[in-house]
Order: sequence, then C-alpha cells, then structure tokens
Amino acid sequence: MTVVSEISLDTIKIKRLDTFLKASRYLPNVKFILVGGFSDDSIEYLKKMGSSTVEFEGYLHYEALLQYYQKAKVYCQLSAHESFGVSLAEAMSCCCIPVVTKKYALPEIVNDTGFYVPYDDPRTTRDTIKTALKSNKGLRARERIQKYFSLEIREKRLVEEINYLIEDSL
Repeated sequence: MTVVSEISLDTIKIKRLDTFLKASRYLPNVKFILVGGFSDDSIEYLKKMGSSTVEFEGYLHYEALLQYYQKAKVYCQLSAHESFGVSLAEAMSCCCIPVVTKKYALPEIVNDTGFYVPYDDPRTTRDTIKTALKSNKGLRARERIQKYFSLEIREKRLVEEINYLIEDSL
C-alpha cells in the first residue's frame, strides 16, 4: 500500500494523507508506505496518526521510487482535488491497483481499472483497500496507462494542443 506526496500541513488535507493513515489502523496486517519529502514538521503529526505498520520513506529518487511501485499491489490517491496525477500513472504503469476519490482528473486516469472511495472516509477506504488487495486489476491498470497516457501519447497531445493554440491566435 503506497502513497506518494510532498508532506506538509497543506498536503495532509488536500491529499488526505490523514485518511490513508487512519485506514492503516483498521488493517494491522497490511504495510502502508508514505513516500515524499517533508517540508515542515507535519511528519511528527502524521506519525502519531498512523499505525505501527506505516513506513515514512521521505523523498526518494525515481529509481528507488520505482522499486516501491513494483513491490506495491495498491496505490492510494485520496485527494480533494488532483490534476493529472503523475504518481498515480507511474504506480498504475507498475501494475498497482488504484484506490482513488472521484475528484477531478482521477476518474479519467483510472476509469474501471481501480476502485473509488468517498473523500475523507477512512472506514470505506479500509474496506476498499481490502477489496483491491484481492483484485487482479493491476495488469488492466498498466495497460490503460500504456494505451492512453504513455509519454509518447502525452507528448503528441501536448504538441497538438500547442499547435492549435498557435493557429487559433493567428
């Protein structure tokens, strides 16, 4: 079980890191990993919130982060609002099953390859994580990212959009 986010007082509520950690208390046999740089002393607050099965990894370079994605079965993105969600796409490309809120771009990325939870609901998040852990949707998540959100596809769409904007402004 993994979450990747900058860790600060602001991101605790925006990314619902507190919901992730509260859910860990209901799943004492599941390892939870929170990856991200600490930009203030909020990490001490978060450490008190989670169970003993939570690991706080701090900032990781991409190679080390990739190893965590490859070991994880589930990736949680419990945000109040989220744009594209690069960490989510990276995790899905490593066959992590997404557990996300139905906020902004998250459903567009996940579609039917993961599971949805209400915003700020630790018990439902716990139940959904348990379901995801038993699921075999990881390969479908990877295939979705490759089909719709690969670097090549995103680059092509970006160039098309830039060209459209340039042509529109002439």
